[in-house]
Amino acid sequence: MLASLGRAVTPALCAIAGSTFFLSIILGLGGAVQSALGAVSRGTQTISGSVTSDDGRPVAFAAVRLVDVDTSKTFFAETDADGHFSFVGPHAALYSLVASKSGFVAATYGEFRVRGAGTPIVLSVGEVLDGLTIRVRREAVIFGTVRRPDGVPLGAVVVRVLEPTIVSSGRRELLAVRTGVTDDRGAYEIAGIPPGQYFVKAVPAVGIPISLSEITARPTDAGAHVLPVVSQSHARLQGYAASYYPGSIHASGAEMISVLAGERRRGIDIGLTVVYGASVEGRIVGHGSPPVLRSGEVVLAPSDPYQDPIAVKRAKVSFDTFAIYDVFPGDYVLRASTRSSLVDGPELRASARIIVTAGADHKGINLVLLPASSLRGTLTFDGSAKMPPEASFSISLDPVTIEGGDGAVGLPVRGDVLPDGSFHFTSVWPGRYRIVFMLTSGSEGWVTKSVTVEGREVENCLLDIGPGEHRSDVLLNLTARMGRVVGTLRDSMDQPATKYTVILFPSNRASWSPLSRRTVAVRPTNTGAFSVDRVPFGDYLLAVVDDPASNEWLLPDFLETLVPMSTTLTVSNQATTEVRLKVK
Repeated sequence: MLASLGRAVTPALCAIAGSTFFLSIILGLGGAVQSALGAVSRGTQTISGSVTSDDGRPVAFAAVRLVDVDTSKTFFAETDADGHFSFVGPHAALYSLVASKSGFVAATYGEFRVRGAGTPIVLSVGEVLDGLTIRVRREAVIFGTVRRPDGVPLGAVVVRVLEPTIVSSGRRELLAVRTGVTDDRGAYEIAGIPPGQYFVKAVPAVGIPISLSEITARPTDAGAHVLPVVSQSHARLQGYAASYYPGSIHASGAEMISVLAGERRRGIDIGLTVVYGASVEGRIVGHGSPPVLRSGEVVLAPSDPYQDPIAVKRAKVSFDTFAIYDVFPGDYVLRASTRSSLVDGPELRASARIIVTAGADHKGINLVLLPASSLRGTLTFDGSAKMPPEASFSISLDPVTIEGGDGAVGLPVRGDVLPDGSFHFTSVWPGRYRIVFMLTSGSEGWVTKSVTVEGREVENCLLDIGPGEHRSDVLLNLTARMGRVVGTLRDSMDQPATKYTVILFPSNRASWSPLSRRTVAVRPTNTGAFSVDRVPFGDYLLAVVDDPASNEWLLPDFLETLVPMSTTLTVSNQATTEVRLKVK
């Protein structure tokens, strides 16, 4: 979770500060921090400043938005010919300030890295804030050509610019920042790229016809190669494999490129590889004893549907066996679902993750059918089973790992809460899930306090559901009574230290998880104030991070490095802990 004064923002956090910190802790009501916000009212408040580019020049006619963090009410302004802007008369509130213009990457006031966290702005009654500077960076453009193994350019190929990212689940992924398509000359041009480091990947359409001349062509300088023709009973489909710059079908052989603000980078040429489709073959195996199947189907789909557009393939099960042909290189999930032919037989499911390489058949796969599971439980509200008046709730099971697979597989399972507070999930794949409570109408102010199974609290709301297991002993405990942490961060000159990030995380290492509700990162406001609301009670560590860069703070290994520079504090129910920090 990432918050600023208890509100969600969108930064990226990483490197540890080389600074030293002095910390004093005071238990109290946090009145000093609250007074910094001032009353929400209209008056003669003013916010003004300028927008400059990465080269220091003023940016004329840029759009500037002043957004109330609480209500999302937005005020608009435009910079003049000298890059100046002004907002006159906005109500006193907590704001974010964002500037944008075509050809530039949108930037938030106070951010130090591209698309990083900004500094929230506290505007008090009658206050005049001037001299605020927002720095926007010019977008980059890359050019290149995608070629066949014989050197001939290839059109209609999708090209993606991918950024290595740590997502909120703690996984490292390549996320598409921009996308383009080659023209009839095989050339592409992708604009609007923020300065940074990227991989570039060409993704041809599956099953493009290939001529004999291409199959016999020699390797290209870009590293593309051709597999020899293999005689077999099933004629293999030849096609072009998705390839990373400069010409590798595997991420391990990819070359990262760095682009600067405003750069027009040429020569990002990608050589494609001709590959043969592989076969994926195996058997359906029963769990415990061989099942009697009424019908069944096996589905092969990309493990990440938002990555390469690899066609989903299906095959009917014949005498407990299946075969899927013409599978091109990629990361896939193989799934089967069926019902036993026995009277009132259970639903059976199987899942496995496979990585297909060029021309390498996958045979002898055993898909183990496991009975589908179910889950029943009850919500409690600060210890009471009585549903709050005029409130409605819904919950979901978000998959972390699915039995038979490797990594998260599938989409969240949604469920509604009945008026008596009970909930029910049916046809759940065996695996590990996080149970998530979702706010709906009339449910504002409630948060998850704990999840108990058989009277025992589980860490980070994680549930393990076994094959054919039908749980009915889950209690999801909600509360409106949480703690709060408020404070200030100042430098050695007793001025607001706004460029740092404060990280609050549990002292119990068992709670260090990317999915933890107890790990929070906070950017101080322009006054140096910060606040984290709805904090579960317990013991915590508090650390200050300099120049944050990514979501690395979600990872337990990173939190371990913060321990020596942290201090302890205890959060109590319905109490506010005030913290004063000074950076030296």
